Amino acid sequence: MNINKSVNQKFIYLIIIFVIILIITLGIFYKKSYEKGVEVNVLSLKSSIILGEKYIGEVKIKNKELGVKKVSFQIIGDLKDLAEFEKVIKLNPKEEKNFKVTFNSDSAGVFIGKLLISYDKESKEVISIPIILEVQSRSVWFDSNINLFPFGGNYLPGEKITSEVKIFDLADTNVDDVQIIYYIKDFEGNTLVSDKENIVIDDKFEYSKSLNLPGNLKVGSYVLMNIVNYKVSVGTSSIIFNVVSQKKKTLDDFLILVFFFFGFLVVLSLLFFTYFLFYRDKLLKELHGQYKKELVREKELIRLRETRDYRKLKGPLEKKIYKREIKKVEKSRLKKIKDIYKERLKKYKKIKKKGDKARLKEQLKQWKAKGYDTRVLERDFKMPNVNEIRKKIKQWKAKGYDTNILEKKL
Repeated sequence: MNINKSVNQKFIYLIIIFVIILIITLGIFYKKSYEKGVEVNVLSLKSSIILGEKYIGEVKIKNKELGVKKVSFQIIGDLKDLAEFEKVIKLNPKEEKNFKVTFNSDSAGVFIGKLLISYDKESKEVISIPIILEVQSRSVWFDSNINLFPFGGNYLPGEKITSEVKIFDLADTNVDDVQIIYYIKDFEGNTLVSDKENIVIDDKFEYSKSLNLPGNLKVGSYVLMNIVNYKVSVGTSSIIFNVVSQKKKTLDDFLILVFFFFGFLVVLSLLFFTYFLFYRDKLLKELHGQYKKELVREKELIRLRETRDYRKLKGPLEKKIYKREIKKVEKSRLKKIKDIYKERLKKYKKIKKKGDKARLKEQLKQWKAKGYDTRVLERDFKMPNVNEIRKKIKQWKAKGYDTNILEKKL
């Protein structure tokens, strides 16, 4: 029985089983998303516009329902008259369409809401797209940027939320009466926390701002925003954050998928390591060891001859020519040894394929006793001789060659 073949088959079966487990797990992991009859290409819509101007965004909606019935998708927005869009979109199964959302506002500030998409199968909401509309004045003297610290963290009800705020003096005003207003709102537009302060701005100002979240906040997404007021100038910035339950702290779907993927790679790597550690082909390793040993031995012989002859050479020209010839001989000999190894490897695989392990052992024993025929190497790739090097230089001189030029070329 071919033991190695049996082990290889078992290992392949094990890999197939792990791949099947991965596919099943991912299928279960995303089961809920496939249960929905609609799919969109955005997680949220966030736009920044100048007062009086419009911004047009696009959302791709896809009908994931099977069958032949056309589905009517109802689109509802709670941004009042700040957003215009199609109210009903009819799609055949597997059909998709881009619909436009036009934002505009008659006043500056940060406006938030949701775009709700429901379909007539059960007349219920299946997709909710958060919307943030930042409207700045036509002349912005001060602008801002806001980031959470730590970046992307989840927060508990009642916890302190800290942000890093940067204020930019775009008009080089160097004034000391800039008002900053902070808000935390939900996507129904309710103000949950607010605060304001006046600060001195000199070109650019960076600072940290902390606000306490209400203790009765529900799990979900919220918006932290600030508005920079100076005379008729209104600058805005905002960022979304999540509030999670204290009893149920879970990683988001993306992180779970990343950890699962890398965990799978680690397990797969361990399997490969175990396989090569305990089931690798010992006979093949022995054949490769013979080849490596012969390479080392041949290099040592060449270095020994080189050291012995190098002392007999006179002048840089003789030494350079000798070095060049040595390299040519070494390259040729090592290639010949490699060719012999390839022939043996080819024969080894042919015997192994037949499953005759006893014959493999016998063949390796013969190759080990025979080694690599160095007589062939000495015959076909002779080491340079000191007298031959000198004779060659004399012939060049006799023909009128300038040996100084030859020395530079070599």
